[in-house]
Amino acid sequence: MTGWILGAGVVVLLGAALWVRFATAGYLYDDAARVPARDVALVLGASVFRSGRPSPVVEARLKAAQALLAAGKVQRILVSGDHQPEVYDEADAMKTWLVRAGVPAAKIAIDHAGLRTLDSVVRAEALFGARNLVVCTQAFHLPRAVFLARRAGIDAVGLKVGADLSETGVYDLGRESLATVRAVIDAKKLASRPTGPAVARP
Repeated sequence: MTGWILGAGVVVLLGAALWVRFATAGYLYDDAARVPARDVALVLGASVFRSGRPSPVVEARLKAAQALLAAGKVQRILVSGDHQPEVYDEADAMKTWLVRAGVPAAKIAIDHAGLRTLDSVVRAEALFGARNLVVCTQAFHLPRAVFLARRAGIDAVGLKVGADLSETGVYDLGRESLATVRAVIDAKKLASRPTGPAVARP
């Protein structure tokens, strides 16, 4: 019985991963020069240090977005992450890094409620009017993020940043496998949600 359960679990994980990768084939890039122009670069949040400095994972995403803006590939950058000023703050830390790196503050929009990848992509369109965008994140995370964005009705492509998939840790790969299954479930909800015009813009 246990063997059947484990086997079924593996089938579900592999099936979800294959579906997401098939659905995003042709939309993922590892070279900023080849990324098609879009309006917005979406930087998804991750851990920041207590000092307020973004972790290397986040910094790699920010550098990619900065490069896209400098190359004219995007017109603005949307940073999306957790925001608890007294405890933990991804969103403001990302904006601060970009401003210090020379990005004009007027070119940066902030989503303080990007608690999940799903939240970030849905809010990018619904609250910030992003009809098309480039998602900037690591290879292990990128297919899921672009998959959710496209399922949300956004013309999204993705730019791989940082380490290659083969260099990703076991923990991250395991966590991402479970998150991918959840993304497939979320995609069904996105397909049935009502659509409408953006309610706000930065």
